[in-house]
Amino acid sequence: MIHFLRNTSFEKFLKKKPLLFYFASNLLSYLDFLLPYETDWYFFKNIKIKKNDVIFDVGAHHGESVKVFRRFFQNTIYCFEPNKRAFKKLETNTKKFENIKIFNFGISNEETNNILYTPKINNFFFDLLGSDNLLGVKKNLSRVGFDKSNFKFQKDIVKFKKIKKKIKKVSIIKIDVEGFEFEVIKGLQNIIKINKPLIFIEYHKSSFSNVNKYLKNYKIFYFNNDNKKLFEFSKIYSAIKVLKRENSAINYIMIHNLKLKAYSNIISKCKSN
Repeated sequence: MIHFLRNTSFEKFLKKKPLLFYFASNLLSYLDFLLPYETDWYFFKNIKIKKNDVIFDVGAHHGESVKVFRRFFQNTIYCFEPNKRAFKKLETNTKKFENIKIFNFGISNEETNNILYTPKINNFFFDLLGSDNLLGVKKNLSRVGFDKSNFKFQKDIVKFKKIKKKIKKVSIIKIDVEGFEFEVIKGLQNIIKINKPLIFIEYHKSSFSNVNKYLKNYKIFYFNNDNKKLFEFSKIYSAIKVLKRENSAINYIMIHNLKLKAYSNIISKCKSN
């Protein structure tokens, strides 16, 4: 749901009726003027990247993030989406944009075919809440407030690949993969090593620690849209508390130590614990 419905009585009502929530969310997906859904995304309004830089969108879903990126940048965007149903919508929703390259596979540390479980009611699929295991799907349903007993689970086979090609000029990597973040980071290790890109990544408790230990040369920030500043933090809970996002998604921003100077104008001198 869009950010101004977060934690409202209306959103709570919709979550008690998953199909209503499904149709409301799908209706909102056509209302591009409401994007972005999370205020974290306004971070990109405050930065500039070079004309020939490339953006990676990992977990592109239906193209919502492509639409947001296009508000701020006209750069080439590589979109990766393994879910075939989501990919078809991504294909349709990105046709109007130039310099968009879409790929029907996910990114991982090895090339493989994986199982993807997606919660559904009748033939209505809640693709954003899918996972590579049933426990993960059920946790995703609980996280957004749905009753698991209302759902059945679709089992699909999806492709994952490691990006071996050393693509240069990748300046931003956005990752939204419902707990699969660490595998994505390892699958992009060559690109990260060469480019040292900014990484915009959705928080998931299961992968947060591993990602941060692996990317030891990166500092972690959250963006506070109220004062248009990046705040460095050592504990994710401080960011969640400040942004009042206890029951909704939060994206954190990772910047390589060698690139910090480029963002010095929006990095706050104050630190969160």
